[in-house]
Amino acid sequence: MTKPEMIEQLISLRENAKSNIDTDEIFRKDYEALEIALKLIDEQETEKRLNNKVIDKRNEENLKLAASNFKKSKIINEMTKLIQEVATSTPGTTFYYLRKQGFDDSKCKNCITEKGCGECIKQYFKKKAEDN
Repeated sequence: MTKPEMIEQLISLRENAKSNIDTDEIFRKDYEALEIALKLIDEQETEKRLNNKVIDKRNEENLKLAASNFKKSKIINEMTKLIQEVATSTPGTTFYYLRKQGFDDSKCKNCITEKGCGECIKQYFKKKAEDN
């Protein structure tokens, strides 16, 4: 028996008990028990709907956050590519400025090659952002 069928049956029993409430004490007690059961079911359904709304809202917020993080990651990758291209075309100027700001290129093994040092630059800015 499905939940809606059970609820329908409880409602039907309640109506039957309600019609006999004046004549029989047993039916009155059954009616009260059915009322309590229906109230509990209604409260559970209401709570479930509220919980689903909270979960839906959280999922929506998580999706927005993931989209935002993805967009930020793409922006960072594009900025890193630009810095890497500038560093490749004018290595003295770019790395001079980065070194003045604390960039340690002595650990870079791929700098100014076709692979470049994009990861080193990303790590530098990531650490700098964490320090601030």
